[in-house]
Formats: sequence, C-alpha cells, structure tokens
Amino acid sequence: MAEILVVEDYPPLASMLTRMLRRRGHQVVRELTVAGALTHNRVFEHAVLDIDLPDGNGVALAVQLVHQHRVNSIVFFSATRDATDLSHAAQLGLVVNKAEGPDRLLQAIEQLERTSVFPAPAFAATKSEPLTLLGLASSETASLRAS
Repeated sequence: MAEILVVEDYPPLASMLTRMLRRRGHQVVRELTVAGALTHNRVFEHAVLDIDLPDGNGVALAVQLVHQHRVNSIVFFSATRDATDLSHAAQLGLVVNKAEGPDRLLQAIEQLERTSVFPAPAFAATKSEPLTLLGLASSETASLRAS
C-alpha cells in the first residue's frame, strides 16, 4: 500500500485519520503543521492536507511538496469556505470537504490508488522561471500561507 503524509492540525482528527489509513494497510506519517511536514526528506505517494493550518496554508504546502518532488498526489481534506483556496486546491489535487466525512476521504485515496495517472499540478517551475501557482509568482504564493 501507499506511504501517506497526513497534515491535520486538530489532534483527535489527525489520530483518527492515521488509524483509519493504517487499518487499510497504508504507512502513515502524521504532522500537525506545515513546518512539521517539511521536515520529512522523502517521497510520499499521497498527501492528505488540511488547508487551514496554524502556521501556513495547505495549498502553499502542496505546491512546495510537489515542486520538491516529495509527493505524487494530493487530497485536501478541509472545512475551509475560502473560495480562492478551494479553487487553487482543486487544480492541485482532489478536494474533500470534512463535512463529507472520512469515508469520502478514503474513497478519494482509493480513486488515486486505482489510477496510474495522478492529477497534474496546475503550476510550472523551471530553473529559469520562478515557481508559479495558477499564475501567482512564488512570492505571492507565500502570501497564501499568511491568509
């Protein structure tokens, strides 16, 4: 099964998601913050990210993880109502509203497991061009973290 990074700032939910994914045979690394997620220097098959995190934004984290080739696909599991964040998230991966529950999250992960083609991130980066997310310069993506 897959190695999955879970970044969720509410400890009871993070624990429940970790247990649920491990019961399905996945290897799970759980973090509560953007900073914690960035300490892992390895490649995860999937990341399950909350969007509203205490030290940043899950969308900006997703951009960084994919740009650094540290994750192959993203599922956002969030209750955010911010239309801009949700739009950006949908262009980077699958989006599951927390109100849909953990079973819907599992379905999204299983969908990724069944396909060999993961959602293509909607950003580009080359050595000669700065990282862009949906037309935003890398300095602007940093401002996503602050919101």
